[in-house]
Amino acid sequence: MGFLFWLIWAIDIATCITLFLAGDFRRSFTSSNSNGWVALLFLLCVIASPVLRLLMRRQTLGLVVVAMPILVLLMWYLIDKISGSST
Repeated sequence: MGFLFWLIWAIDIATCITLFLAGDFRRSFTSSNSNGWVALLFLLCVIASPVLRLLMRRQTLGLVVVAMPILVLLMWYLIDKISGSST
């Protein structure tokens, strides 16, 4: 369970960095970024999950928090795919 936590945490950090860089790139074309909440969700989960796991000793809750952004993006993709709205 520890390996799974750190693997997902590393994926979250890589995605978080990519989202912040891509947000700046997107803002160079338009003035608004309607998906800024996704980067904040990743950042919050990247910070909160090790705090829950290491400081508060809540290993299962830490795993749930670290997996939450990926599950949200997966659900968002599936809902978008089912609804048929592609951008």
